[in-house]
Amino acid sequence: MFSWLVVASALLGAPIAAPHSAEPAQHVETKLQGLSPAEGGSLIAKLQQAQAQLKAGRNETFELLAGAPASYPAAEVPPRRAFIQMRFENPWSIERKRATGWQSYELVYFPPGPNSLMWKVTVLVGLAGELERVEMLYTAPPPF
Repeated sequence: MFSWLVVASALLGAPIAAPHSAEPAQHVETKLQGLSPAEGGSLIAKLQQAQAQLKAGRNETFELLAGAPASYPAAEVPPRRAFIQMRFENPWSIERKRATGWQSYELVYFPPGPNSLMWKVTVLVGLAGELERVEMLYTAPPPF
């Protein structure tokens, strides 16, 4: 298990956490666990492709869940909007989880700034390589 550090990384647009910065995203070296850089890049590309499809009004069939503790402003943002606004390009970490039919990955993103919360994104990929489910949780990093 890797240690959780708050590392400045590009994250998300204004409605959910911190205001969106017009500054270009800082490159953060992604910590990979149980997967290659190519597999991590492919996963991020799948997420970005799904964003583009939704933005273009096309139908996507994967399940999408997003939330936060009830008192956080992010709890008021609909899942689709949270997903479309997410900046997936520079995760702090990507971990391949043990497969139980579908392949599962956990991506962690930190917004810039001190005392930031994090996005924990769990992605399930089907046998044919398609997105099956994306769960996004905006929460405090461990230890709580």
